[in-house]
Amino acid sequence: MSINCMLTEITNQILSLESDMDYKIDNQQDILDAHAKDIKTLQEQMKTIKTLLSKNEEESIALPQLRKNARMRQKEKLTTVFHYYLQHVLLPKVNEISGQTFKWEVFSTNYTTNKFAFFILSPQSLKDIQFWCDIRNDRVHTSKLEDIISLIRDIKNTYDQNQDVQKDCQQIKSTILRVCRNLTGDENFLL
Repeated sequence: MSINCMLTEITNQILSLESDMDYKIDNQQDILDAHAKDIKTLQEQMKTIKTLLSKNEEESIALPQLRKNARMRQKEKLTTVFHYYLQHVLLPKVNEISGQTFKWEVFSTNYTTNKFAFFILSPQSLKDIQFWCDIRNDRVHTSKLEDIISLIRDIKNTYDQNQDVQKDCQQIKSTILRVCRNLTGDENFLL
């Protein structure tokens, strides 16, 4: 075999090896590009997850306050009904029995040790609740029957589903009963 043939064959083998290497390098580059694309997708997903976690954390911080506000709103509805009953039904009955002209502020001096009962029986709360009762009274007389039934159903559901509200209402009721019995002098007075 001549030297030229050998050189040609060696050159062909070198070119073949270079071609294989170029193919392998190109193939590796494609794999690297695919991995880079996957990494970028994962980074975007991580950013989305971090945003959602941050939002979830903010909402979880706000949730207890929202629950507290909802419970206070439920109690406000029930105590408004209590005070409506107190002002427009019970107090006139007490005044008729006792021959007196008691105002409902008399209840604010006979509150229980329960903080909520004290809160709703304080003079300012009584004024506020009297205002709400007057508004509710106006609404009841001008509302449709379905609205009134819906309001009563909401109040009943609130009472039935919340033990704290039941406990507070029971304490308020016992306070009102104690004061009415004291004012009328009738130990058998019932609400």
